[in-house]
Amino acid sequence: MTERNLSPRSLHDRAQASRWFPAYAFAVLALLCFAAYLVRYPVLGSGNFLSGNLSNYNVWYCGLQAVKERRDPYLVEPIRTCEQNAEPQIHRKPWSVTPMPLPGYTLALLAPVLLLPYTTGKVLWLLLTLAALAFSAWCLTRLTRLPFAPLLAVMAPALFVLQIMYAGIEPFAVAALCAAALALERNRFTFAVVLAAFAMVEPHVGLPAVLALAILVPRARIALAGSLVALALLSVGMLGLATNVEYVRVVLPAQSAAESLYSFYQFGLTHVLWLLGAPAKVATTLGSLSYVATIALGIAVAARMRSGYGRAAAIVLVPVATSLFGGPYVHNHQIAAALPGALLLAVLDARLAWAAAVAVAMLAFPPLYDVRLQEALACFAVVTAIALLFGKWSWPRRLAFGVALAGALAVTMQLDERLPHAAMHETAQPQLIRADMPASAAWGYLLRWSPGAAVDDARTLVVKLPWWFALLALTVSAADLQRGARRKDAMEGSPTAA
Repeated sequence: MTERNLSPRSLHDRAQASRWFPAYAFAVLALLCFAAYLVRYPVLGSGNFLSGNLSNYNVWYCGLQAVKERRDPYLVEPIRTCEQNAEPQIHRKPWSVTPMPLPGYTLALLAPVLLLPYTTGKVLWLLLTLAALAFSAWCLTRLTRLPFAPLLAVMAPALFVLQIMYAGIEPFAVAALCAAALALERNRFTFAVVLAAFAMVEPHVGLPAVLALAILVPRARIALAGSLVALALLSVGMLGLATNVEYVRVVLPAQSAAESLYSFYQFGLTHVLWLLGAPAKVATTLGSLSYVATIALGIAVAARMRSGYGRAAAIVLVPVATSLFGGPYVHNHQIAAALPGALLLAVLDARLAWAAAVAVAMLAFPPLYDVRLQEALACFAVVTAIALLFGKWSWPRRLAFGVALAGALAVTMQLDERLPHAAMHETAQPQLIRADMPASAAWGYLLRWSPGAAVDDARTLVVKLPWWFALLALTVSAADLQRGARRKDAMEGSPTAA
């Protein structure tokens, strides 16, 4: 059959296949690296993989064990003893403790996994993380009209490979947000509200979406209020009123002060300002203000995307993405939550959609560590993103840009191994760690005593520049969209336009 005899639908399908062929080609390479990584470090293999990853699983597990014993999960004891017994090989020092900073309702929602035998629960956590990745990609396929396999490849490094280091909760929050976005597009507002409330399992990731729903979707406010009340009651039922008050008044400030100021793995504005010499109070205040400002920007952009482009999904995805630029508390594995909003911006017919596309490509290479297969997967994911989102470019141009960007990001990761934080050691004063003190305060001591974790060396800013640039490009793309809306409204209201 000649091309002139093909139906319009067949010609369209052929054009789409030609457009996405590069994305599929590199997605296959990325997913092969992904499969090789899982075979080389099998989820169901020996204890080496399980004990070498999911470093925070024992923290969540021990938090729930403390609740079962009717003890305070936010104090050094009983968390410290439980962590040492659960996995002594990953515990730093006999006196040290990793805090359990989750609210009571998050522990309750995670309880079905955490109540299982320890190793079984770890394996199930990994499988659920993989399922959350696949489900998020499936939802975004329907939201963006992009093919599933390349989307899966682009998202795999940030939403699975990086997360298995930490037993991150972000994949579950992102999956809930993607499902909520799809529900909004289909006018299922109550379902969207319940899903957005579930995304609060990681509170500061889900909060921007909840605020956006409350402001932009009046009909959802009753369901939203009911969902938040349900979470509050779940927390009180789990921990009791006094422990919840302690969480708000003591634990959150102590955790924020410890991590946002001192941890190398923080990307928030608070840490940057502290690193550059700002007083702690100034850095924390400005970081908090930037969090509010970037959420407000995201909500304004989401309103514009809904009214001008018919994209109701932006209500829960874009404010989350913009909130990660700046802020008081942005851990490296939380940056993955920016990917869905960046993808939604990247497929718009907007002037700076290309900036959001670049952000997607750079976010596809999150801060990864130790294993070269991880970096190979991330490199192919970057090229896949370029091939997927720059379909109007020629083959050679897409290939050259993708390879150059992936190579630059890989070089940055090599620099990471030569910076001071790579030498982790402690100069401790363990007598200051009391059994009855908040574990988050003890964590702050550990970070300050560990030159490899709290590095007051501006050279470490270099290795963070790619992901800051990605979040900046995303924010600029969103801000330009909002500024363009104001220009359009002004022109339509002018006498000339009339």
